Amino acid sequence: MKLPIFSSIEVTDFSKEGLVEAFIKCQLGDYPLYLYLESRDKKETLSILETVYEIITDMNINIRFPYPFYVVSPALDHYEGLLIVNNTSQLPRHFVKRIKRLKNREMTLLNKTKLMLDKLKNHDIEMELDKMKARSYQNKELFNITKENNFYQKVLESIRMLNG
Repeated sequence: MKLPIFSSIEVTDFSKEGLVEAFIKCQLGDYPLYLYLESRDKKETLSILETVYEIITDMNINIRFPYPFYVVSPALDHYEGLLIVNNTSQLPRHFVKRIKRLKNREMTLLNKTKLMLDKLKNHDIEMELDKMKARSYQNKELFNITKENNFYQKVLESIRMLNG
């Protein structure tokens, strides 16, 4: 298994078949990848992004887990369902590393990571993300309630101290 560092997807044909072939060749979802769309006009970029989104949903690939997939496009800042950045310097630095020879211990850890990657692919990631969102909403509600309760306790303590 190679190191999980960002690689560019080389695409010459932006038709649906050409993109599917490029995604399969690059093992989309197994490594952090980005698709660089050169200076194209906004309309052409939108049509390519629609095709890319359709392919990713057909292939049942999550663009965030286990490894991210970004589209680098100077023409657009946002597209629903895809991670868009304006240039490669905006890609997360976590996956931008120099390639070097790995030591035995690092290779062992990388192989363990590969096993965990396979286990993660067996889970329904969208369902887990929905659960996480629901839990985070509940945690925010709890925080707001306890913050209000804490405020009232401080007011009560200050009133008691004034009354003696």
